[in-house]
Amino acid sequence: MIFQFKQFSIRQRDSAMKIGTDGLLLATTTPLSKSSLKVLDVGSGTGLISLVIAQRAPEAKITAIEIEENAARESELNFTQSPFAERLKVLNSSFQDFNSSETFDLIICNPPFYDGSQAEGSRKQARNSVMLPLDELAKGVSKLLIADGQFSLIIPSQSEQSFIETATRFDLYPSEILRIRGRKDSKIIRSIIHFKKEKREVQVNEMHIEVDKRHEYSEDYINLTKDFLTIFD
Repeated sequence: MIFQFKQFSIRQRDSAMKIGTDGLLLATTTPLSKSSLKVLDVGSGTGLISLVIAQRAPEAKITAIEIEENAARESELNFTQSPFAERLKVLNSSFQDFNSSETFDLIICNPPFYDGSQAEGSRKQARNSVMLPLDELAKGVSKLLIADGQFSLIIPSQSEQSFIETATRFDLYPSEILRIRGRKDSKIIRSIIHFKKEKREVQVNEMHIEVDKRHEYSEDYINLTKDFLTIFD
């Protein structure tokens, strides 16, 4: 099970969580302040987000942490076989057990969505918010993020306000919100939120992935992903 991108490939045979649109959108829409970022990818899965950021930021050094053992091994394999191998590393660890004296310019996360029984086995571990409560995520990010750094994540739209309220308790304030619809006339399903450590005016935008039909992609989606997806050759 190999998913081929334009500059790298991802094996996803053993990982509980497969490649999805959420991770790709988060990685392609996250603002990058410079090419030499120190990045922490929390819950790397197959390594998609780290690899996209590595392609976008030619000098970025990226640490990925992944609690699920099979996914961590697969991330490592995907990193090693990529053109960005020397700038990527993965640790098999929970976020709570991640001990680092380093701080990061960018912390990025496609966090667990489920709250208990909506998944099975290793998939449940990878997507169970009991394993990484969102208040613990915000608390840990606040400690590891540099003063003028950025924290970016994608979350179900219904959780947007509650997570913003949680994050502000740890001095993380939204600077940009991108609300995503599956199709042009469908409801908002995801929110990509970028946080800073200082309050500022929040920029809010929307986009949709498809227009009216399946695989009829919007101009926004094509522009974001055309440097990565082979379907847009």
